[in-house]
Amino acid sequence: SRHFEVPEDAKIISGPGLITGGKPVLLEAGAKMVDPSVDERIVWLKEYSWSDGTGKVKVYVPVPEGHLPAEGAQEIVDALYGPTQVDLTINSKPRLKLKIDKLNAEVKSE
Repeated sequence: SRHFEVPEDAKIISGPGLITGGKPVLLEAGAKMVDPSVDERIVWLKEYSWSDGTGKVKVYVPVPEGHLPAEGAQEIVDALYGPTQVDLTINSKPRLKLKIDKLNAEVKSE
């Protein structure tokens, strides 16, 4: 660490955005904490497996219990395909998402 001294006759300029040393200065008080409601929250799914057959790959995604209804699950599941990626969204509360980028080959969705 370098040692230096401030001359006694030095003029210290202070103001917003200038650091003069000393104790920390409170910039804002009473800031609102961000706590997204369950409706807005997204939980990223990180586990999946796949099996590949003749010209096709099936992706299996384990979904936590209670997120998919017994009937009509297709209505709340969206899958978007790009040339080399897939984006799966399960519109439950909280919303579940899985995104796989950089696939080995181009996607041909059916």
